[in-house]
Amino acid sequence: MQTERREVLLHALQDDNVKVRRAAAAALEAIDSRYSLSVIREKLAADDRQQRVAAVYALRLLDSSESVDLLLGLLNDSDEDVRAVAVQVLGEKRLPQALPALLQALKDPVVAVAVYAALALGGYRDVRIIPYLEVVCRHERSELTCAALAALGVMGFAQVEALLCEYARDQRPDVRIAALTALGNLH
Repeated sequence: MQTERREVLLHALQDDNVKVRRAAAAALEAIDSRYSLSVIREKLAADDRQQRVAAVYALRLLDSSESVDLLLGLLNDSDEDVRAVAVQVLGEKRLPQALPALLQALKDPVVAVAVYAALALGGYRDVRIIPYLEVVCRHERSELTCAALAALGVMGFAQVEALLCEYARDQRPDVRIAALTALGNLH
């Protein structure tokens, strides 16, 4: 019975909806009272992608320096899904020591990982990040440009107004929408 419950919860950790993933993570925490780092390491060493991704989500629940080091190391994992989830978890935690690694993740060859990195960086609200996001805005892939514009909007610094106005006139409708939305978020 508990095995089936655990499998359902582990599967829910990969749901598209962030609230569902959070509920699953909280339920797993309630069952395990403490998801040990050794169990997470075992799951990360598995060949099963689903187990590995679930283990990365489980790291969200831990606040130890070892769990942070593990997350930072996962940004170099060979599996793009593991990297993408590690970026998301680090972005949620907004740890100062993760900032350089998230900036590096903007250059990930997999666009989805770079998109998550851009979105994560917006949560830091640090003016030093702006030049990195400005560079990312020039990326040929619209989804990455839109993520960088969204991050700039979340940061809310008025000094990016001219840049956002420039992208509000871009040829790509999705980029224009992202720029206009970001303009509405400036302070």
